[in-house]
Parts: sequence; C-alpha cells; structure tokens
Amino acid sequence: MSIEEEFLSLLEKNKRFRLTVASYLGYKEILQRLSEHDEKFEDILEEVRALREGQNKLWEEVNYLRADVMSFGKAVGRTLEDYTAALVRLILEERGYSKEKLSVGRRTLVYEGKVIEINIFNEDPLVVGEVTTYVSEIDEARKEVNKVLERIKIAEKVSNRKTELALLAVANAPSDVINELRKLTKKHKITLVYGRKLI
Repeated sequence: MSIEEEFLSLLEKNKRFRLTVASYLGYKEILQRLSEHDEKFEDILEEVRALREGQNKLWEEVNYLRADVMSFGKAVGRTLEDYTAALVRLILEERGYSKEKLSVGRRTLVYEGKVIEINIFNEDPLVVGEVTTYVSEIDEARKEVNKVLERIKIAEKVSNRKTELALLAVANAPSDVINELRKLTKKHKITLVYGRKLI
C-alpha cells in the first residue's frame, strides 16, 4: 500500500487521526490567513502614516498662508487708515483748520473702565472714524455704522466736544452692501469713504 493510500485509509477509518489532520489543516490555513492579514494591515498602516505626513504638511501650508493673509490684511488695513487720515487732514484744512491743530490718527480712549480704540481720531476739531478692509453683508454694514455711532458718543463724552466730522472708510464691499452703507451713513451724517473715493 502506498503512503497516499495508507493516509486515505487512516482518514476514512480513524476518527482521531481525521480530527488531528483537520485541525492541523485548519490551523495552518488560519495562520496563513493571519499572515496575509498582517501584510495587508502593514500596508494600510503605511498608507495612514503617509496620509498623516501629507496632512501635517498641508496644515503647515495652511498656517503659513493664514499668517501671510493676516499680515497682508494688516498691511492693507494700515495703508487704508493712513490714506483715510491724510484725506481727513485735507478735508479739515479745506474747512479752514490750521495744520498745527491736526493730529489725525489712531487713538485709544478709556471710557467707563473700558479701553476703546478709534481708527481715525482728532481731538480739536473732533473727528471720529472707523476703517475696515471688507464688509461682506448688509448686517455687517449696519454693525460698522453702529460702531461709528458708538465711537462718536464715547469721543464726545470723553473730549466734551461735538463731532465735526464722522466717517466710515471701507476698502471693498459688494454693491448691495455699498448701497446700504450709503443710506445709513447719509441718515446719520457720516461721511463714507469707499476705496479711495468719498461717496
């Protein structure tokens, strides 16, 4: 009898042998499958590591861009403030105020224990103005006008003077927002500066 025939005969007649072989074959198959799964799992882990590295690089880029945008925004805002301050000086000089009386610029006031920053300020004559680079919505336009009105009230109380010139300077905004700003600033006698124009 050949080894193969003997093996088949044992499988057929001997239950214990049959169970031993079955468990061995099953165990071997399980080990093989586990080995395959380990390889696949390692591949997946490698992909996750690569994705994490890519995500970290992406966040570094986002943070870099955010810093650039913020510094650009500050530069644009500062330039618009400087331009608006120069424009206010010209307006006041045309109204007959001497250059010596004018010190138009950013000012911090303390009112009722709060520190209030005003973008455009001159004490005598009293000038109060706010500068913003972008107003995107009508609600935001209303907030900006209310901010100017609030600053006027505070500046008048602190300086004990009446406002000679109030203004709101906006670098950019959609046309519907500009129309709303025109209405609101006209209603409250606030000069609107849009871009580089008085409107």
